[in-house]
Amino acid sequence: MSLESVIAQYGYWALIVGTALEGETILVVAAYLAHRGYLQLPLVIAAATFGTFVGDQVFFQLGRQSGEAFLARRPHWQARADRVRRLLDRHRIAVVMGLPFGFGICGTRT
Repeated sequence: MSLESVIAQYGYWALIVGTALEGETILVVAAYLAHRGYLQLPLVIAAATFGTFVGDQVFFQLGRQSGEAFLARRPHWQARADRVRRLLDRHRIAVVMGLPFGFGICGTRT
């Protein structure tokens, strides 16, 4: 089985799973493969849109159903969780709309 046939057979599924989990990198690779003719751009767009939507919904539901219990098992995270809650209370729309653009801007602090 050649690499081209593997890409043609599993490329869209890999894109759906990758974008559902967190997939800017896989999306760039899929766009490159579409540019090279291995994948079709309209299907790449559809698969990435679907994968992103499904991932957002699944992670939202996980957080909604299990988020409090998850944080309760990690008391050392409580101060940061409270800080995020206060930030959301004050600037809900700005935080929700700006969050997708914030990755990489803020460095990690310990």
